[in-house]
Amino acid sequence: MAESEEIQRHLREKTGWYILKAPTNLKSEIWQKFHMVFQKKENDESEIPVNYYCACIKCNKVYQFKDSSGKNFGTKNQQEHIKHCAVVLPKSQLKIQQCLKRKIQPSPQE
Repeated sequence: MAESEEIQRHLREKTGWYILKAPTNLKSEIWQKFHMVFQKKENDESEIPVNYYCACIKCNKVYQFKDSSGKNFGTKNQQEHIKHCAVVLPKSQLKIQQCLKRKIQPSPQE
């Protein structure tokens, strides 16, 4: 399993192994919706940054934003994710009839 998938699994299952913290002094607005990943140490409850990983604060989808040498990938993937994040729900739920394309006729009773 890839490291990002492992982090994502722990965040979604709320195991406590990883936490998210808001980044400081970053310019792009995307960092208001993505936070940095930190790993919690078991013995002293300290937190270690997991280099180059961030996660959506709504659905915990994990992204690597730099390569292992520290070169930026940019924020295009995060921006696309925000447009299509599955957690964004409509303000009011649709009724089943609103989802149907054709009107359903009740079957005749025998």
